[in-house]
Amino acid sequence: MATASRCPQGINVHEYLAFQTVASGKSRRWLSILAELASANLNFSNEATMLLVTHLALQCGPLDDSRSEFRIMHEVFRDRSFCETFMEQISHRLDSLAANWSEMYLMETMVTFILRLLDFSWAARMPNISDQTISLLLRARNTCVRWFKFLRAESYKVVETETARRFQQYGLWAALLCKRTYVPLASGRLEFDDSSLEIFIQSSIMVNDSLVVKLEALPKLLQHAIIRDIRLSHRLAPIVSKRIIDGLEVFRQSLCEMWPEEEGCPRVFSRVELDPEAPGWVFCRSRTGDGVDLIEQNVSFNCVRGLLLVDWQPMGKLPEDPKYSVVLNELFGNQALLIFPSRRPQMQYILCVKPHGYQVHVGYGSGTQELIITVYQPGGDRNLTVELPRLNIVFYTNKNRLLESPQLQCQIDNDQDAGTWSILVPLGPVSARTEGGHVTVKVEPLDKFGRFNINSTIGRIDCAPEPTLVFTKALLHACTSFLLPDPLTGRTGTEEAIEWLQADISQPWSPLTPPSIVYYPQDLKVMRTDTWIEPLPIILQNSAYRQIVDRILQESATLGMFAAKEQVIVKMPELPPSGDMHLHARAMFRQGAVTRCPGITSSCTQPANQKYMSRDRPSTVNIMHRNVLEVTNMIRKWPQSFKTTDFIA
Repeated sequence: MATASRCPQGINVHEYLAFQTVASGKSRRWLSILAELASANLNFSNEATMLLVTHLALQCGPLDDSRSEFRIMHEVFRDRSFCETFMEQISHRLDSLAANWSEMYLMETMVTFILRLLDFSWAARMPNISDQTISLLLRARNTCVRWFKFLRAESYKVVETETARRFQQYGLWAALLCKRTYVPLASGRLEFDDSSLEIFIQSSIMVNDSLVVKLEALPKLLQHAIIRDIRLSHRLAPIVSKRIIDGLEVFRQSLCEMWPEEEGCPRVFSRVELDPEAPGWVFCRSRTGDGVDLIEQNVSFNCVRGLLLVDWQPMGKLPEDPKYSVVLNELFGNQALLIFPSRRPQMQYILCVKPHGYQVHVGYGSGTQELIITVYQPGGDRNLTVELPRLNIVFYTNKNRLLESPQLQCQIDNDQDAGTWSILVPLGPVSARTEGGHVTVKVEPLDKFGRFNINSTIGRIDCAPEPTLVFTKALLHACTSFLLPDPLTGRTGTEEAIEWLQADISQPWSPLTPPSIVYYPQDLKVMRTDTWIEPLPIILQNSAYRQIVDRILQESATLGMFAAKEQVIVKMPELPPSGDMHLHARAMFRQGAVTRCPGITSSCTQPANQKYMSRDRPSTVNIMHRNVLEVTNMIRKWPQSFKTTDFIA
């Protein structure tokens, strides 16, 4: 109490006095620590408390008169009642921190206390105390295992870099504390059973995978913990290597969580060996499947570093490909996907996570070949199966020996005419170019597809009454138009596109650009300039598109004024200038002279013929023109006399 006035800022007086109490004296040190464990004076979740108490617990202290290994400081561990009370307080602390993975300082202190109690109980030959202490050690180990497994799963899900780094650092610390519980294994007094081997391998891999930054960038305490772990792993490497050779099945089970297996196809490890020139490494061969599905891979594990290599490649992060990022984000969200190499055909990686219990292989196309369907014969008596992975559609042979799809709820008819199929078209950007007398149309693949059916009864392509599908159909009709009419519709693609664009169901989305027609020079109506899209044939570029699209946009804008507040109003696209509307109308009339009228023939209008008035001949109809000619003639041939009026006023 005399030093209470010297209490520094940042801690209260009770904590300051508790610090001095546990640090004063030698024979009563552990009694003071036990008293503070049962009180609330010291915050054992604090870094400073952990450093002080750990330092005091690991001190040897001066020898006593008997020169025993307990010395003066630790003589109290010969007392059974003290050990039982000490274990009781440790058990209470383990219960309090079991669900709080951020209590790393408290767990560090508890593991230190348990290891010291275990050493002294062995030295005092108290087997009951030793067995109970080992139970506490296993409780602390299992808690650390739950922590780093939870933190590893959470670090895969988060998007923010800082949050992922924080989870990774806590997971590293939990794995280091888990491995520290194997310290008694070095003395040979602790049993190294199958469960202990599995946890040791998993924690070693977790430590290696979490060290993604340089050691200097980590906190000092974590640096010391890593160095301590390397020393322990080096001492335990021969024991771990021997246990892996004797228990390959345990080794397989320990890798299943980080390197998932296919359901029903467990891996079989063989040809395990140790290389004297590579101490600490275990080499073996992995085999899964049989027949054409047989997959063999080289597996290497470093018992010191916890490094796992599959086909000489470590676990890495799935590379980002903008072309497939939309699909991956939709399937797995914005989580970090860790991978191992895959030996499946057309696949490069296998994910370390198993969403909903499924194993996932990932493959990126090379750009030269595209896998459209996968046909295989499943094992057993199962029928032939055809998969379209991109469309998530599966066909199998039914009892009628026909291909049936549970997704489409239909079967493929024996009649292989196009009318028996559904046409699936991706709703992506459309590009077209001329190839000889025809047009090549390409639709970029997206994650959304439109379904179209051939209706031979009424002679048209049917689709759901969705604006996107209707307009896509009109766009494809326009891009694939030809001089000859289509056998199904009886009309050209341009006529069919105009018909659908004029229908009430059509809505604006992305109009087909018509040719631009302007006067040249613009201030004189003498000549004109036509601007065409070079890759497309002229027959596809019809002036009627612009008038129809403008009318659709105008009607949509008019209806937008009456939209409810909760409705999202789509911003109208800004169309490029198309030129003079009189020239477009003139071009449409001239084109209509050589093509048939779309729609109902009676509704087609033709311009009325007008008589051309020549400018080099006198006109008897226009009085002004006649007066000008008369005055001009009189000036040129001045008459001797001419008639005039008598009344000038």
